[in-house]
Amino acid sequence: MTDMARRGARAPESKRTPSMPSAPNCAALAILCALSAFPPLTMEIYIPSLPNLQAEMQASTTTTLATISVYTAGFSIMQVLLGPFSDVLGRRSMLLGGLLTYVLSCVAAAAAPSIELLLVPRITQSIGSACAAILSMAMLRDLLSAERREEVMVYFSMVRAIAPLCAPVIGSFLEALSGWRSTFVFLAVGGGATLLGSHIHLPESLTAERRQRSLNCRDLLGGIGYLLAQRRFLCWAIPEATGFAALFVYIATSSYILQQFYGVPVALFGLFYAVTFLGAVVGSAIVPTLRRRLGLSPAAVYLVGQSICTTCAGLLVLFSFTPLATTPSVLSQACLQASMVIFTLGRSICMVPAQVQCLEPFPRRAATAAGLMGALRSGLVAIVSVLAGQALKAGSDPRLACRAIGLLAFASHTAYMVLHSDEPSASEPPPTGETAAVAPAPTVDEDGAGGGGAGCEHATSGRKKIVGKSRSARAFSALEE
Repeated sequence: MTDMARRGARAPESKRTPSMPSAPNCAALAILCALSAFPPLTMEIYIPSLPNLQAEMQASTTTTLATISVYTAGFSIMQVLLGPFSDVLGRRSMLLGGLLTYVLSCVAAAAAPSIELLLVPRITQSIGSACAAILSMAMLRDLLSAERREEVMVYFSMVRAIAPLCAPVIGSFLEALSGWRSTFVFLAVGGGATLLGSHIHLPESLTAERRQRSLNCRDLLGGIGYLLAQRRFLCWAIPEATGFAALFVYIATSSYILQQFYGVPVALFGLFYAVTFLGAVVGSAIVPTLRRRLGLSPAAVYLVGQSICTTCAGLLVLFSFTPLATTPSVLSQACLQASMVIFTLGRSICMVPAQVQCLEPFPRRAATAAGLMGALRSGLVAIVSVLAGQALKAGSDPRLACRAIGLLAFASHTAYMVLHSDEPSASEPPPTGETAAVAPAPTVDEDGAGGGGAGCEHATSGRKKIVGKSRSARAFSALEE
């Protein structure tokens, strides 16, 4: 292929057609960042209230943690559905409807008379949170080039790191001041303000001519199946989902471990919990240094974060077999929380490259890819929260939590290494035989343009690697046609 043909096959993403909306202003970017904070804020602001909520409602630990499980399960399902629907219907109207649903659900949760009736608004809350998380990412993908988007994603990552840091502090204050219901009133007010700001400042980012033509069950299943058959998607989504599930083990059990085992007062719980996520803020801040100043590729940045997480997970497993794990002392709590600070630092470093690389190869299915990635993560989180409730029946000491974190962190690292292990090197000859018949010479993205994103590829000597489609990927491509 000549240089002219190669340039024609792959137009730079930064060159925008007149029909594409202009880049968002500062107010719009601030609102998109705020939307990305909805899931962690909604999840964690009432974590300090879980023991008191359980006592007031006279519920079991498993039922109380079910308020987290149903939220994450609904969040997982809605992410898968919202992505394809917004690819057809557009982003803005779905976002505004989701935020309105969120506000009404928070009001209903604040008025719930029983733990069972609290589960219903928690499910509908997941609709609004999923709209905020998925559509903010999709709008960012619609409006910005890959290079600019990676820069902005650093701020998104910092917001998502700060949200779980601030949420329990706010929740602890509200719980000590006026009980757990006030946390949902706070969320309703915040959701209403974001709804108003979105209505004023956010444009429609996906113009009519750039949308998918239609949507039916075949399109939905075909789009999801297409992504699940793409190694460029799975090699980032699976390790990221498993790694986040490891972190969520601590999130789900922290209120019981810190308040019941270590005796931390509820008014101070938020501060002790927030210390854990200082590492996440630092991790988000150093990603630009790793990328620009040190020149590391997204894969190398992710491996830095994975190495930190795996090392800390090993230390936590060792800690769980020592007498410190069964003794509620200052030293025991310091060891646990220091390890988790470093663990969250590693997870924050992993987050940015994983989210960017999952979406980059699939520009026409940005929302679908973001939703499916979030669904995999939320699905694992729902399972983890159920298992955490069962584990807490055996006691509130941190031994089982530390071992679960270690298991999931090692699983995440293993998944990353396995899914990236058989990438062909640049020196390998072109495929022959049956493989050659099905592998196109240049790797292309799902739009037919020359490979738009890094995916699982590593550019070497200015040349792209040859990556063949699997039979399942070709089958789903045929299904879509």
